[in-house]
Amino acid sequence: MNWRFRGTRATFMLAVILLAGGCGEATATYQAPFVPVAFSIDTSGHISVHAVASVVTELGEFSVSGGVGHDLRPQEAGTVRLTIRHVVDGAVMDTLYDIVASRQVKVMVDGHVEVSIAGREVTVDASRGTSCVAVVDVRSNDPKDAHCPGPAAASNPPAPATSAPAASTPPPSQTPRPTPVSTPTRPTLPYHADWSAGTGGWTVSSDWKAAGGMLVADGSSYSVQVGAVAPLDMTAVPDYAVDVDLQLVSRADDGNFSQRDSFGVVVRSIGGGGGYGAGSCIAGGLFACTSSPASQPEYSAVVWSTRDTSPVIAHAQFQPGSGWHHYRVVVRATTITLSVDGQVSLTANDNRFLQGGRVGLWSMGCQVDAKNFAVSAA
Repeated sequence: MNWRFRGTRATFMLAVILLAGGCGEATATYQAPFVPVAFSIDTSGHISVHAVASVVTELGEFSVSGGVGHDLRPQEAGTVRLTIRHVVDGAVMDTLYDIVASRQVKVMVDGHVEVSIAGREVTVDASRGTSCVAVVDVRSNDPKDAHCPGPAAASNPPAPATSAPAASTPPPSQTPRPTPVSTPTRPTLPYHADWSAGTGGWTVSSDWKAAGGMLVADGSSYSVQVGAVAPLDMTAVPDYAVDVDLQLVSRADDGNFSQRDSFGVVVRSIGGGGGYGAGSCIAGGLFACTSSPASQPEYSAVVWSTRDTSPVIAHAQFQPGSGWHHYRVVVRATTITLSVDGQVSLTANDNRFLQGGRVGLWSMGCQVDAKNFAVSAA
């Protein structure tokens, strides 16, 4: 019998838990949907929280130049620790919040940028004009959830009392005004990331940090969703190229019988986990990068959907080792092309994600260093 494993590590662990329950009566715990939490930032840098008070706890506001104090209370289980970096009276500040979230959530910035997190930490750099940060259920595709409430409508003063007219006249009918449709701003290309003094406007999950002019992942994430998002809205530019140098430092599963680690570039990222990942995958034992599990570790260059990594769209044998490699990903219409060092080349065809979306990096179980990230017209 040939077994075909398509799930991730989380899927396998769930199967083990279910099997361990034996034949007894199964029970399930209902989790209510996560109610969106919004943080609006005005032009002076002041933050307003739109949420139930019991859900959000502000931990304090700290000067970036002075560093965050070490007397913060430990993060409790089932919470997300959100840090919003903003500018108040010319000073760069970090304001920290703990948000109660018993299920997986994602962070949206100005209705676009998405980072999926679960009971962890995330930092949003809002110091360059961001006006809204929203924490929503990871499964939500409702645009209203990703936006901050507008200012409360001014109440109209009551009209002075007057004597009734001799004959009532019906009010004139009003022609409804069409809702204006915003046109996405075309980004300035080429774009070159600058991580010399921090994340450079990138939105990153807790496993990504800036260090030594690079953006580095510590390998603590087990998700193929984009974890580091560039400050670019590519909605108006569906076709583009991404270049980056990546180095694999270590892997969480290295030496284990069952392993599946990966890292690379995410393009055309949209809400709900959509988009394409193009990079490197190492798997073995009960897991696979391509099709069936292999007894020996499998090293592959891959192109897949970040919504469903199995089956992959395209793959080729490639072992990243511990050296630096240059990854180039080009999206043009329905074609996604990945080349590594100008030699390993993959061409995939898929029509699920045709909008420009967002671009960034992912790391699943891998310590990775990134430098020389650039986006240009295809």
